[in-house]
Amino acid sequence: MTTDQAQKVAVLYIGLLEDLGHKPKERDHYDVIVCDEEKLCHAGWMCLEIIGWIDNQPMTKMMIKKIMRWIGFVQGTLDSFDLRCVSKMRRDNRSDKKP
Repeated sequence: MTTDQAQKVAVLYIGLLEDLGHKPKERDHYDVIVCDEEKLCHAGWMCLEIIGWIDNQPMTKMMIKKIMRWIGFVQGTLDSFDLRCVSKMRRDNRSDKKP
């Protein structure tokens, strides 16, 4: 996945979450178990962070790896809540330019 595609995926997932009423929001605490709503809002916040990094950070190998990890985390969250199936997320990850 390219960073351009990662950005498209992040935008797509923010829209999906917001359509379901989950506004992006960073978690207040990382050392406690939180409710499902907070987990989904945090996934949206992660997508906003990904978009910001792509727009404003130099794309070093380390940054690209971080973006891909975060996309994977968000996708795992969406799958665990049955909001997006793995086959759709695989298609999400593919560039529009690939056959």
